[in-house]
Amino acid sequence: MDLIEWLGFCLSILGTYGVVIYLRLLIPCYIIPNVSSMLNNAERSLAHAVTIGALPEMSDYRVDLEILGSRFARMRIESHRSPRAFPQIWLAVRHGFTCRLYSLASQIRAVGREVEVAMDERRLSLPATPQFVVITPSIVPAGDTAIPMAHIAEPAPPSTAPVN
Repeated sequence: MDLIEWLGFCLSILGTYGVVIYLRLLIPCYIIPNVSSMLNNAERSLAHAVTIGALPEMSDYRVDLEILGSRFARMRIESHRSPRAFPQIWLAVRHGFTCRLYSLASQIRAVGREVEVAMDERRLSLPATPQFVVITPSIVPAGDTAIPMAHIAEPAPPSTAPVN
């Protein structure tokens, strides 16, 4: 075999490996943990926004996250009912399950960003708190670095000239 044939063979093996690796992003059982972590992060940021007072306890964001969470729970149950590879592929192809999961993930991400924007607006609307600077006096060692009293000028006496 020539060098070109070997190079073509190696590239085809790498291409097949790449297709197999990225094919798993189409199977629902591999997408569900990512969507779950997105949902948890959005819920945590909403809880943080409520604690700092950026959002009220009951807001549209909480309702949206509860609706999206219930949709995700139903999708997770449906995915767990078909645990093997071929039923997962059938679920992805036949029912458009992967597309629905990615759509749900983008909706969760959008709600999470809206909550973060509300927290940023709250932080920007707060008045700036003054920063206190603590200055510690430095200790001057006696000897060469100290300024002798003879070199310090006396302050000028106040002027007694009349002001017109």
